[in-house]
Amino acid sequence: YRANFSRTGLYWVWLRLRGFQPSARYLRVAIDGAAPVDRPTPMDAAWHWKKQDLAVTIASLGIHTIQIYRKDGDVEVDKIVLTQSSSWPSGTGPAETARN
Repeated sequence: YRANFSRTGLYWVWLRLRGFQPSARYLRVAIDGAAPVDRPTPMDAAWHWKKQDLAVTIASLGIHTIQIYRKDGDVEVDKIVLTQSSSWPSGTGPAETARN
């Protein structure tokens, strides 16, 4: 996924996701081609917001690439939120931003 950042600084990665099998334990998240970090996921079919305990520093304005890989199991991602707030999104989260 590509995101256009209009501010530099520290951002938290939040995912709205769900898992369908006990083996659905991890996703891998990477920013701008850095080594992916394994992040735990919920293990039930309900949608959850999960802060990925992954803070990234965006040092330059403009387009950056977010990569999400399934490491194992059936995991669905509904929404990705990168925010400078450590507070989790509520409900289904913020409105989607425009894409170019």
